[in-house]
Amino acid sequence: MDWEPNKTDGEPDPLDRLLADARWPEPAPEAIVRLRGQWRSLLVRRSRRRRRLFALATAGTLLAVVATFWQCVWRTVRPNRENNVAATSASPAVQPTVPKTEAAPALKRPKAASSVAKHRPNTANPYELMMIAAHRRSVRERRRQLAAAETLDAVAEVEEPADRAAEPPIRALAEASDSPTLGRLAIEEQDPVARKELLSALLMRDDPPSVKVFLELVENPRTSADALDCVSVASNPPVKMLFQCLRSSSASRRMAAARVLGRLDQPEVSRELIAMVCRGVYRQEAMVALMSSSEETAKQFLANAERDPMLSATLWNAKRLFQTSSLWRS
Repeated sequence: MDWEPNKTDGEPDPLDRLLADARWPEPAPEAIVRLRGQWRSLLVRRSRRRRRLFALATAGTLLAVVATFWQCVWRTVRPNRENNVAATSASPAVQPTVPKTEAAPALKRPKAASSVAKHRPNTANPYELMMIAAHRRSVRERRRQLAAAETLDAVAEVEEPADRAAEPPIRALAEASDSPTLGRLAIEEQDPVARKELLSALLMRDDPPSVKVFLELVENPRTSADALDCVSVASNPPVKMLFQCLRSSSASRRMAAARVLGRLDQPEVSRELIAMVCRGVYRQEAMVALMSSSEETAKQFLANAERDPMLSATLWNAKRLFQTSSLWRS
């Protein structure tokens, strides 16, 4: 490649003369291939960018079309739906005729309905509602008779028939309802006597679901005191299941089982709890159960544990745990 000097001026420039004498080398084939590759990569990048922009523009267009179509369809369908609803509400509804039966008067409730009737779901069994209504009527009648009695002899005469009349509904309710239903009724019950009867029926079932629900009621501050009172007068409590719950993975469940076992006040239960403390198996829960008991064996062991250097620390921790749980439930 030769350089052409600038001939417009009068004298040539020395630099032009040097450039004219110079000879430029031809490019190497590798350089040409590398340059073509770079140009090709630039073209590929531009083509990719153009395809992306085209895809985004197409998606935006389709979205706008779908949104416009949906608005048109909604504006067309909504007035028709409103007209159909208005026509349905304007037309008189056909009420099905229900034949009258003899059990219909028993399902009627007074205006001052209890909280069980207010908060109970619509899926309740009509037979169960009938038994609850009968039980409430018997309780109200018992209160009315006791209030009208003037002497202790009259109270004794009124009390026994009322108890006999109040027992069948609770017994039938316990047989016809499941454990969660009895637990819910016990929480919603306002009468302490009826609540204790429901809790006793739940405890006497002697099956794992019932024991689980009963311990949940012990954990509940609203029903804890009544549930523990029912344990004290229970004739055949589920001791084995309560000991199994004492080994539960839930700390609150273990604490509830410990309080129930302590309220039993049985020497056999106290000896088993003492054995658990000596073996180191759930030692704090067993200590809490012994502190909840008023049985002589438990009192004697706690008195000896206070003087034992190995058990005094465990007893101190159990006392803190017992006080915390008692304050939490009070």
